[in-house]
Amino acid sequence: MTHDFNNLSTPVKTHIETTSGELVAVQGEGSIFFSKELKLENYFYVPALSSKLLSISQVTKELNCVVLMFPTFCLLQDILTKEIIGRGTERGGLY
Repeated sequence: MTHDFNNLSTPVKTHIETTSGELVAVQGEGSIFFSKELKLENYFYVPALSSKLLSISQVTKELNCVVLMFPTFCLLQDILTKEIIGRGTERGGLY
C-alpha cells in the first residue's frame, strides 16, 4: 500500500516513542488516501522514521475491517461485505 498525507495540520502529539525507546518528533497530522474510496483520518507525519507505519488497531476500527496476514502480503477485508479493500506487500520484514 502506498499513501501520501493530505490536509496536514498541527499534530495533537508532538512526539512518539519507537520500540527502542527513542522519542521522535511528529511534524504534522493529516489524512491518508490509498484510493478514492479508501481514506484514513488523523494519522501522524513522522519523517524521522525510515518506514511508513500504520496502527493495525486504528485501521481496523476506522475501516471496520480485518487484516489477513500471509508470508509475503496482507489484505484488508471489510467485515460486513467481505470485500477486499486493501493489499500490502511484505518488504524487509514489514508489511
